[in-house]
Parts: sequence; structure tokens; C-alpha cells
Amino acid sequence: MYLGLQIWQLFWLQAKREIPSEPNVWPKASVLLAARNESDNIERCLNALIQLDYPDLQIIVGNDRSEDDTKLKVEQFIKTNPTAKIKVVEIVGKYPNTMAKAAVLAEIAHHAEGEIYLITDADIAVPSTWAKGLIRHYNADNVGIVSGTTYINGVGLWGSLQSVDWIYFMCLVETFHRAGINTTAIGNNMSIRAKAYWETGGYENIPFSITEDYKIYQKTSALGWQAKNICNTDVLALSNPIIGYKNLLHQRKRWLMGAKELPKNWWFLFIVFSFYYPLSLVLFFIAPKVAIAFLIIKFFYQNVYILKGLKRLKLSIWNKLVYLVLYEPYLYTVTITTLLFFLLPFKTEWKGRKF
Repeated sequence: MYLGLQIWQLFWLQAKREIPSEPNVWPKASVLLAARNESDNIERCLNALIQLDYPDLQIIVGNDRSEDDTKLKVEQFIKTNPTAKIKVVEIVGKYPNTMAKAAVLAEIAHHAEGEIYLITDADIAVPSTWAKGLIRHYNADNVGIVSGTTYINGVGLWGSLQSVDWIYFMCLVETFHRAGINTTAIGNNMSIRAKAYWETGGYENIPFSITEDYKIYQKTSALGWQAKNICNTDVLALSNPIIGYKNLLHQRKRWLMGAKELPKNWWFLFIVFSFYYPLSLVLFFIAPKVAIAFLIIKFFYQNVYILKGLKRLKLSIWNKLVYLVLYEPYLYTVTITTLLFFLLPFKTEWKGRKF
């Protein structure tokens, strides 16, 4: 089943893509940016946002009770860039039924004036084409959400393995979308039509989930809105790698906690992907030649898929070749330890808070 899924993924990755034309008039857009303890990242993020090639853009920063100088850096940035339409909103916990990033978005959405909300994170740098690249895909009245592609701009062994992993994951999300299977929105690189957002009642009226991006995706889809996942250079945002293995496990645990609400077809995929690794180890002791044969075939299809994804996004391929070999033991290690970590009675962490 795992190998069959890999061949299926490769087929859909190569399918022809829709390239919608630009609208006659670009709608007003609002960037919603949640920031908590982002002193090291906020200026890089804001510098990228003010360079967006978009005619009518509002930027709203929600300072989520940061314990560092995030707020001060935003205020200084506004002073040095007076022509940029940037507004800071102090998050006060106005909606007690929600938490974490969802609570920030719930508050700052009430300050948004745009027809389209663009959502990213403070540790992300978007390209100048980002806004137009997402919004041009609202080429039908029933399109409610459009998500882009995020790439880990990692260096060295640890960072580069995360880069490969994210390319594989992002291409996978787009592949499922193109095959007509509902996936999710990418919380650090997404947009939502204001009308669709408010039809859900906003985050203050949505039951809390640590994966707020999937929750809004689920709610808008249930209301009949169409969602798109886009994989091209126009909407390719850059993120920093996770520092430390423990933090990586907490990230994966958050994803799995949110995945509890996914439909059955997704759980089938999770089961196939997750159990391949422990079962292949068992197979190695029972029939080592068969296990090695499966590993070689999987390695081939998996790397062709990743290389095609890198090529589509016009990312350097040659400096990642060595990490493709190491990616397989990385996947084994991360998948098995994530499963074990998920079962342990630890709360997951996000920005210094536990849930």
C-alpha cells in the first residue's frame, strides 16, 4: 500500500496545473500576523511584508503578550517605515474560549478591512509575489481558502533534513488537493476570503484546536467553500528550521493532536505511512532480502518525487542530493519517536505555553 501511494503521488505531482489570470481589480487585502516572543524574527518578517507587490495592503500585528522586546521592535519598525500600513494590536484574551494563535487571529480579524485575509507567522519571510500569487486563485466566487508552499531554509545536516522533509510534505498536500482529496490549510502561508471567515463566526466561535489552520479549513469546507493548495515559486515562503529534537517532537505532536478530527481517508493514509516503518523493521528480520528490495523501490520513488518538487519550486537540487540518502534514516527515526512521544502523557508546547 505504501509503494502504491508513492506511485499515485508521483502521477498527480506531474499533472497539469491551473494558472489563473490576474483580476481586473485587485481586492483590498489584510495581512494577519500573530507574534509572541519573536524578537529574533519580527523585523525580517515585516521587511518582507512591506516589499509585497500589491496595490492595497493592510498589515496587522497581534502582539500576544510577548515577554521579550517584540512589541518595541514592531513600534520602531513602524517609525522607520511610516508609509507602510502597519497596525499593532495588543492581545488581551478577549475570547476565553480560544487559545494560542487562534486567540490572536480572533482578535486582530476584527481590525481587518480587506476582502481577503493573508495569514502568516512572524518567523516567515514571504516573497514579493506572495499576495498576488495567492489572491489570483480566487478566480471563482466559491473559493474560500488558498494556501501556499513553505520551505525550511535550512543549512547543515539538521536544517537540510528538515528542508527535504517539508518539501516532501508540501508537495504531498498539493498532490492530495489535486487528486480531489480534502487536505488542510498551511497556517504559516495561507489566505481566506473575509466572507468565508465570518460565515464560520470567526475563531472566537470555533472550538479550540492547536491546529487552528485545519479547523478553519474544516469549517469553511463544511459551509461549501472551495479550498486550494498552490505549489509554485510565487507563493514560496521561507521558514527557519526547528532547533532541537525535542521541539521537533512537540511540533509533530501538535500536528497529530489536530489530526484527530481529520476524515477517515486521512487516517487511512496516516496508518499506512506510520506503520510502514516499524513493520519494515520487522520484515527485515523475517525476510531481509524482501525488506531491502522494498526499501530500494521506496527510496527511488520517494526521491524522484522530492527532486521533482524541488525542480518545480526552482530550488537548488545538487546541494540536497547527499541529504536524500540520509533522509530515509531520518524518516525512520522521526516517525517512530513521534509515535512514542504522542503516546506519552506530556502536554504539547507552543511559544512557551502548554496545551
